[in-house]
Amino acid sequence: GIVHQLRGDVEAVRELAESLIALSTEHGFQQWLAFGRILDGWVQAEQGRDGAPIARLRRDIGEYRATGNELYIPFFLGLLATTQLRYGETVEGLETVVGALAMADATESRLWDPELHRLKGELLLARDPGAVAHHEVHAVRGRLYGFTHGLKAIGFGHLDAADEVRPDVAFAENVHLVDHAS
Repeated sequence: GIVHQLRGDVEAVRELAESLIALSTEHGFQQWLAFGRILDGWVQAEQGRDGAPIARLRRDIGEYRATGNELYIPFFLGLLATTQLRYGETVEGLETVVGALAMADATESRLWDPELHRLKGELLLARDPGAVAHHEVHAVRGRLYGFTHGLKAIGFGHLDAADEVRPDVAFAENVHLVDHAS
């Protein structure tokens, strides 16, 4: 489900979330029920179907945390920040990403760092398109490629950074921050 979300495959995430919610409800798995609800909240936000997607994601993340598991919290905070960006709450989105990165620092868990740094770059550009320096975009590109290569190393060799995992190079070229010669 997470790889589908990182690829932006809303339909695949929707199907997984529905299954996860149904199975977790049937068997009383509160942690996985909250996980499914968070994914469903992201899907609803992406499809524009939830009137209060940010509040819903905050609530569902709180329910997940109440189970005592923090493992996926940086990822979930990334989903929240993505939704905040989508709905124009860039300052709040930056605060969310900074919090998620601080949590990753504290726990020394770097799994979500590439996506969080990519998202931070998007939020910075949304807040002030002229304020992001050329080198910051390159730093984001490096982190994304590191993430892509990490996925390939664990068996997702079919992924192509240029097509599958939100390429920040194309993103940077679209906002005219990176020239083709660099």
